[in-house]
Amino acid sequence: MNAIIPSFDNSTQTMSSLDFLNEVINPARETAGEKSVENRHFITRIEDELDDLGVAEKFYVTTSQGAKREVKGYHLTFDQMLLVGMRESKAVRRKVQAKLKELQEQTAEGFRVPGTMAEALRLAADQAEQIEAQQIQIKLMTPAAELGERVAESDRSVMRFVRTLPGVNTQQVQKKLASLGYLYKRQGTWRVKRSKTRYFDERLIKGVKVEVKIIATGEGQKLLASLYNTGRLPMRKNCRVEMVSFDNHGTLTHIGKQGNLL
Repeated sequence: MNAIIPSFDNSTQTMSSLDFLNEVINPARETAGEKSVENRHFITRIEDELDDLGVAEKFYVTTSQGAKREVKGYHLTFDQMLLVGMRESKAVRRKVQAKLKELQEQTAEGFRVPGTMAEALRLAADQAEQIEAQQIQIKLMTPAAELGERVAESDRSVMRFVRTLPGVNTQQVQKKLASLGYLYKRQGTWRVKRSKTRYFDERLIKGVKVEVKIIATGEGQKLLASLYNTGRLPMRKNCRVEMVSFDNHGTLTHIGKQGNLL
């Protein structure tokens, strides 16, 4: 097996699709009691799943008769391997995830040593961003029940919730939450501070690219309502706060200034 090779230019990691199949995917399938996949079928899966593949390459395998045979393949990044691994069954996914994490840890010591403080700071930031992106991909492979999902994310997203608050400037809400210390922004994506997960959570949406949606927990919804009632959420021009409250069933209701239900 060719080990995952760190690139000294951008700290990316790659493995040939042939090695990925023979040393990660098929062993995981066999352990789970599933049949091995032939390279030609595996390449079809890769090409169907990934839009950012490089140029196909030629690899050589030894047949049972000892002859050399040419096969098609690609070099895959860590993120690409995770995406391809997500197509496997639940049992196989877990084994693939564990193996890739093991290989990632084994290569962590292979990163270059920076020569200056500036290089050290830049390298640390790059590695933090890479690890965070990989953790997002790994989280996508984890069954929803293991993530502790309690309700559908669409019913709890911050943006969906604040649209129920009359007059709120929804486009500025997450920026306001960041200024209050609940969120932060990394690479153009809003993230929840670890100390604030009681109020907000993250849900990962897989499309052309992975997106992070901010979710308000039950406590987070109460927090947003309180911020709204006290005038601390951004409002649209010429709009005023209308008091809101939760009933005994946790349903948000609008209340007039004099306490009359609107």
